[in-house]
Amino acid sequence: MRYLSLTAKAVRTSLITAATSSVVFSGLGFSAMINAAEENTKVERIEVTGSRIKQVDMETVSPVTVINAADIAMTGEKTVADVLNNSAINSFGSWRGISGYGSGASSTSNVNLRGLGSSATLVLLDGRRMPGTSSSSGSVADTSSIPMAIVERIEILRDGASAVYGSDAVAGVINIITKKEFEGFQLDYSTEQPSVEGGDANRLSLATGFNTDKGNITLTYEYYDTKAVMDRDIWRMDDSSYNAYSGYSSVPNGKYGPGNGSWYSNSDICEKTENTIDSGDGRCLYNHGNVTKLFGDQTRNSLLSNFSYEISENIKFRGRASASLAETETRYAGTPVSTNTPVMSADNKYNPVGEELVISMRGAQLGERDTLTETNNFDILGGFVGTIDSGNGIDWELNAQHATSTTNSFNYNLLNDNIIQQEIDSEQYDIFNTSGMSYEQWEQQMTDLYRKAAHTAGRDHTLLTVGNLFLSA
Repeated sequence: MRYLSLTAKAVRTSLITAATSSVVFSGLGFSAMINAAEENTKVERIEVTGSRIKQVDMETVSPVTVINAADIAMTGEKTVADVLNNSAINSFGSWRGISGYGSGASSTSNVNLRGLGSSATLVLLDGRRMPGTSSSSGSVADTSSIPMAIVERIEILRDGASAVYGSDAVAGVINIITKKEFEGFQLDYSTEQPSVEGGDANRLSLATGFNTDKGNITLTYEYYDTKAVMDRDIWRMDDSSYNAYSGYSSVPNGKYGPGNGSWYSNSDICEKTENTIDSGDGRCLYNHGNVTKLFGDQTRNSLLSNFSYEISENIKFRGRASASLAETETRYAGTPVSTNTPVMSADNKYNPVGEELVISMRGAQLGERDTLTETNNFDILGGFVGTIDSGNGIDWELNAQHATSTTNSFNYNLLNDNIIQQEIDSEQYDIFNTSGMSYEQWEQQMTDLYRKAAHTAGRDHTLLTVGNLFLSA
């Protein structure tokens, strides 16, 4: 199949016109002229992927930017998501999953053109909508799930196309075009080791394709693994702007008195405890930025296949199948006891000030809040494409799509605030160490307290799309 630009087509049309004129003026008979005209009007069929994105050779008010495979290779990026996120066109920035976000958002990537929100940017794969993720209730596609090895080019419509596609294309359209007639076998391996600690990435891809006179099939597998980037390695603690300290500390802080009140904390314990500093106003602050992950550890296996078969001269069957299985491990600081702030009564035998204390504390002794997110996406699309040779000709398509997206999140080292309050009221735990225990004894006591209140939370989000049948002409 040949692909012609509008300029090439215009040149060919001019040549046809010139040839027809020479026949007329040479005095040939009408029958010869009609036969020549019929031959010249037989124009071979031109296929345009993503035809709803208007493309011209000259700049218009709705320009289309094309990033081809060579441009992608020059960027050195390891995923489609990174290519789009770091593109100059994407000036408002886009989402790359970071620690601390639930519902699976920490393991996905999406595009936010023109700053109107990721749900206002439509992402297409070979001119067809990509299925949305379960974490976004189906409104946003995960651009990191597409294997880089199969991408031929990326087309970006830098203007709204809601009149054609609907409200999800208000900010623009991104059409990711995959390789269709690739033949042979290709093996790629790349590695990335940033100058900062963490963020090491490895990518292995295998691509193969087979072509016949009737059709073709391509199959691409990609393995991607990247290590975590810690906040402490990006935001240096010796920087004057560093402010990753919290009053919810592994060494409890108690507030008492009228108005703004006063603070009490055990300064000796604060001095011996890791990741804490004395604020100078009676509080012991916790350095949560020293233990959190900015980007988590991620492992992803992606598989994508394109296939087409010519049933007859005017009818073709084609489709795609894809699967993406990812695991992401993110980390936030130990859980603060903040949903129901605990209170120590004035008559509690371990109250160091004899007045009611509102306590700010954090279960760092139990460990950090680790989240394991499993994201599984499956998509299969198939249909018939054809033409009806009548008059100017009619192009038609009949497609069906089935997609599932499942996100499972497991959150570890969470705390039940009500149990913390009950244990403080029981007067079994001297959290301010008023009895003068050794540091080791106090530390073990706090660990036991948090273990009693610890629990693990799991969330399951499943989005299922069945029988998405559409006909266009």
